[in-house]
Amino acid sequence: MSIAADASKFENKIEELNGQIQAGNERITKKQDEFTQIIDELSKIRKKELERAQINHESDISAKLYETEDEIKRNSQKRDDCLKTIQAASKELEELRAKYSEDLLIKNQLDTRKKREIFINDAKNKIKVIESTVENVKNNLDSTL
Repeated sequence: MSIAADASKFENKIEELNGQIQAGNERITKKQDEFTQIIDELSKIRKKELERAQINHESDISAKLYETEDEIKRNSQKRDDCLKTIQAASKELEELRAKYSEDLLIKNQLDTRKKREIFINDAKNKIKVIESTVENVKNNLDSTL
């Protein structure tokens, strides 16, 4: 009999748990209905906000359109100013390049002159050495004759 009593206890416990589950399901359903109502109300509020936002957005777009047009005009002026600056800088760069080329040519000419002077001085020194050697040889010949 103890098995039958235990089975009866389990059946009672199962029925009790099923009752609790049923009550929990009913509470869940009730909460789901409440949440559905809240979501519906929020959707209505959101729809109204979107309508207001749309009106505000259209006004903002119009204002931004005017701002954008003004900005385009300012940017066009800045672009024109930049182009003028670039043209002036390009002209100055060309002038600097011409000056540099001229300076480089002068430097090369000076370098060539310096090299010539060094060559001439070396040649003069060699001539002096040769003349000195010739003089020495001549003196040696004179002294031996």
